[in-house]
Amino acid sequence: MSGFFLEDPIYIEEKGVSLKLILKNNIVMRSKRKNELLLKNTKINSVWNNLNAMEQKVLQIIFDKGDVKPSQICEIINRDKRTVQRVLKSLVENNLIEWFGTSIKDPKKVYRIKND
Repeated sequence: MSGFFLEDPIYIEEKGVSLKLILKNNIVMRSKRKNELLLKNTKINSVWNNLNAMEQKVLQIIFDKGDVKPSQICEIINRDKRTVQRVLKSLVENNLIEWFGTSIKDPKKVYRIKND
């Protein structure tokens, strides 16, 4: 468990009839691990410090979720469609993400991290 930055589970036997299991989650370390995985992508790692906070956040969302629609990103970061489109366009131009759909205006279009 410590290899995953998690505390050991706690087992409590209650009245000899049931067993209570307590698992604690460490959100700080989990976030750090996710960020480390994202930065293993050499292309992303090389430009990470040059990205603004919004671009980093959107990139993390796409990395975490896989295929993501712009509308989903809008909901997660609580920003309007135009702002998200601007950020996505910037990330595409930086060759970090790519979109899949029938056209750029396709409502079913999704974005994903571009492979190295």
